[in-house]
Amino acid sequence: STLREIAQLDQAAWQSRESIDRHILLHGASPDKQQALDCSWVPLFDDSGDRLGLVTTLRDVTEAIEEQRIRLHLQETDQRDRRMDALGRLAEGVSHEFENLLTAVLGYSDICLSRLGAEDENTLKVKDSLEKIQAAASKASELSRSLLAFSARKHWKGDSCNPAEILREFAPSLSHLAGSQVTLET
Repeated sequence: STLREIAQLDQAAWQSRESIDRHILLHGASPDKQQALDCSWVPLFDDSGDRLGLVTTLRDVTEAIEEQRIRLHLQETDQRDRRMDALGRLAEGVSHEFENLLTAVLGYSDICLSRLGAEDENTLKVKDSLEKIQAAASKASELSRSLLAFSARKHWKGDSCNPAEILREFAPSLSHLAGSQVTLET
């Protein structure tokens, strides 16, 4: 038991010519009733070297340890909040730039669609490609808005989606971007 340990240290300090310092944890009836002690045993000697006695100090450091634990928790929380804030600012900046690019893509694809002439086979293929560009840009714009909502820490409720369906839809573009060494499976 802890009391036995204290008694043994007391006896060891009495027999020794050296001081002993220990940190001891006393267990209470429940885990939240523990007590932390800093203990010190210092033998006293007279001028001729004869032992006069032993000075034993027990200092309760429970509160100081708890305060240190709380301080560390607050520091960790502050660091996490700073990282999240930096991430939010980065997401906001990227999202704004991305949204600007998407506005241009959507605008130019609208112009191209409006300038298409007769509906021959090539025109229909171009029109289909432009509509796919617009659909992709619209979905990317939704993603950009969700990044903005995250960066502002707003509660944004997006529509549910099926990731496999989105991957299938964008498979040709993604495969082209990823290169021949990457295989896309849905």
